[in-house]
Amino acid sequence: MDDLKISLIVPAYNVERYVGECLQSICSQTWQNWEAVVIDDGSSDGTGRICDLWQELDHRVHVYHIANGGVSAARNAALKLVTGEIVGFADADDRLPHTAFERIAGHFMQSPSLSAVFAGHRRMDESGRITETRQGKPFAGADGRAAAGMTLEQGRDSYLGVLWNKYFRRDCLIRDGQPAVFSTDYRIGEDQVWLLEVCRGLQSVEAETEPVYDYRIRGGSAVHADISAEARRSEILARREMVELTRRYYPEYTAAAALKYRTCMHAAARTELRRMKPGAAVRAARGYYKDAMAGQLSRKRRVKETLFQCLYGLLSPGEKE
Repeated sequence: MDDLKISLIVPAYNVERYVGECLQSICSQTWQNWEAVVIDDGSSDGTGRICDLWQELDHRVHVYHIANGGVSAARNAALKLVTGEIVGFADADDRLPHTAFERIAGHFMQSPSLSAVFAGHRRMDESGRITETRQGKPFAGADGRAAAGMTLEQGRDSYLGVLWNKYFRRDCLIRDGQPAVFSTDYRIGEDQVWLLEVCRGLQSVEAETEPVYDYRIRGGSAVHADISAEARRSEILARREMVELTRRYYPEYTAAAALKYRTCMHAAARTELRRMKPGAAVRAARGYYKDAMAGQLSRKRRVKETLFQCLYGLLSPGEKE
């Protein structure tokens, strides 16, 4: 019998086209001892009704309907409700491979003092077709500092500053008797800020390089859409806080955090240019280059980064983590 309980937090907002597939993938897990805490964040479509149907089909699905407050408020509400020893996160438009929980549970069962597991993932298109597999690079035992660095790294084999490929022992998420809180100030980038805070309490982290998550790339999502100027400003503020947190707690990774911040600034300039707002584009670009040139970079590195960012702007389709 599976004697380790996994709690999966699933915020859901206006995803009636996908949420059934997501919940079906959770209910079909080979590991039986789990609960899905689904927060319907004030959806105006059929999302809430579909979630309720799955709650009727499987007693391990627990659905809560709240007024729309954003993904951070939904996660904060869920963190107060979970009962499992292990906590993970999923987006309601994605899905999990059938053995995801089994793979994750194996790590925690084998290492009772383990704090967290970082895992690989697959990417799929809007129709659900797998387009890419990203197996995270293996590592043998890491502490919270090294784990923070892994969330800041960029590249195909990095573990990214996202939540859906990570599982945590619930005790490691408690601060002064309360769950670690997501900031509701940010619409994008809140997950990386939360991770940097949480990593301070992680004693040991292991890698599961095999994919435990299928991440859907769709045009209408909050991350991949041509986001509003307000959302972009929110993201820039979140990235700026990332840099400050890294300087304070993980100074050896400051350069990686600063690169993410500058990339975000560059994306803002590119977005405004696509919107045919040259004035706003120039202001955003000026902010990016001012920040880049003010960093502790050699002249050679500044030239290389400028060329890299220009090439990135020309060739990138706008994909983010």
